[in-house]
Amino acid sequence: MIKDNRLLKIASALTICAFVSLPVYANGTDSKVDVTGKSKAEIAQAYHDLFDLDDNQKKELKERGFSETDIANMDNDDFKKLEASWKLSKRQQELIKGIYPELSEAEYANWTNADFNAYSNAKTEKIYAPRSEQAEQLQKRGISLETARKMLKEYQSYDNILTQPDSVLKELTEQINEADKQYDEHLGYKKAIKAKHLENLKN
Repeated sequence: MIKDNRLLKIASALTICAFVSLPVYANGTDSKVDVTGKSKAEIAQAYHDLFDLDDNQKKELKERGFSETDIANMDNDDFKKLEASWKLSKRQQELIKGIYPELSEAEYANWTNADFNAYSNAKTEKIYAPRSEQAEQLQKRGISLETARKMLKEYQSYDNILTQPDSVLKELTEQINEADKQYDEHLGYKKAIKAKHLENLKN
């Protein structure tokens, strides 16, 4: 199963590694992108590059009874929505026992992938939340908790972050903000490409 690999990676990260390298991701705010200058062919190619299902996704859908026609009419967004609603397999539930021993089988017996992700994200937020005194020091130095969380990729702990001079943290903050901006622009580009492609199909 596709999700089994993800669960194994999470299990490894939480049970073996003392620290998980956290990627720098943005808030996901859409940016307005103008794609009107692109031809229909360019829009179609960009759409397929960004949204076509990969072989694993197609295989998963076939195994779940979707027809070739159904699959041909789906894109990556459609797959993610479906995937979120699927109940965890027995294999996935076995993996959860090792990752989150505090949970009883009855608690996750009827979980979907979305339920697992919600629980996992909440646990991760708790694990990587700073202590109150750390949060207070970060605030005094003008570093938001969101930005500090992303700085863990570089410094591994909040205490390490707080030992850095202001000039270093300012430079890293600027890098994080730029990465956030680029990610937001990418999301905006994807949204614009998909909207324009669907519009072209109607015309």
